[in-house]
Amino acid sequence: MALMAEAGDTHPTIVTSVIILTLSIWSIYGLSGARGIGKLPLVRTVLVLISSIYVLRGLAFVVLMSMFPENSITFWLVSSTICLSIGMLYSVGTYQS
Repeated sequence: MALMAEAGDTHPTIVTSVIILTLSIWSIYGLSGARGIGKLPLVRTVLVLISSIYVLRGLAFVVLMSMFPENSITFWLVSSTICLSIGMLYSVGTYQS
């Protein structure tokens, strides 16, 4: 992706923008579930979905590793631990709300 960006390709910018938008929406739903902002539509359903995606990503790294062989084992362990942790926090928060 870095090489593509250096070459002037717009693909990395578009992918990064979609990721930023997705994580921002998820953060807003997290705040809504924690009653930090007003209640959004389908907040509980969306929080369950977000939690599931994070936990699934955290646990599925073994399958994903073969699809992206250029990533190191350190990358997979660290990123999967972070995703699993965030997913568990979303799960606990959803349960408590």
